[in-house]
Amino acid sequence: MAAAVIVLIIVGTPLAGFLWLRSAVVRETEWNALWHTQTMIIRHLARTRGEWPRSWDDLEPDFQPTNHSHRTDSTQTLHDCVNVDFDLDLQEVDLSETEDPPKFISLKSGRLETETIKVNRELQESLKKSLRR
Repeated sequence: MAAAVIVLIIVGTPLAGFLWLRSAVVRETEWNALWHTQTMIIRHLARTRGEWPRSWDDLEPDFQPTNHSHRTDSTQTLHDCVNVDFDLDLQEVDLSETEDPPKFISLKSGRLETETIKVNRELQESLKKSLRR
């Protein structure tokens, strides 16, 4: 019995550590992709004077690879992780809503809901500013 417990600890501890680390890397990748997409949309809004992007192709000119440890080297990572509401009609969006911002972007996994709300709230504020001009 003691031998089985020792084997379980020897095998289980590294396995649990690996699974935790893998989960942390996935969450970090998604977090970075979410914020990177938001930055691209804000750049796009500035470049097009408030025009909402219609596809990832519209956002391509606004992509800049990040240089920190959790890099996004291509838009493929963003495509894989993030949903963007490209069918959004800005004329129909209530930008004055203070409780829950519109869902401009979200993670395909559905995780990081708090971060998604923050990102969408910042996009809402950027849209308010860009549409006032």
